Amino acid sequence: MLIKVVQRFPNSVAGMIAQEAECNTVEDIESIPFVQRWVNDKNFWRLCKSTHTSGDHLLMVETNKGEGFWAIAYLYGDIDKLDLPEWKK
Repeated sequence: MLIKVVQRFPNSVAGMIAQEAECNTVEDIESIPFVQRWVNDKNFWRLCKSTHTSGDHLLMVETNKGEGFWAIAYLYGDIDKLDLPEWKK
């Protein structure tokens, strides 16, 4: 089963259309254009996964060796099969 990745915007952003993709691997996720922009950033450290208090699964980007972080997408499907570390604040 594919994992669905849906771009997430901060609550303060309106009028944007989220990009969506279906993936099997972390490498597939890294190739999504809105994720790739983060991965190619000079301060990029890693991608990780997190579960929000609402129960939503999130794709997180960590920068500067974990000093900065952003929730950039929702993840739907069997996310446990992704080889991503669990995000911890």
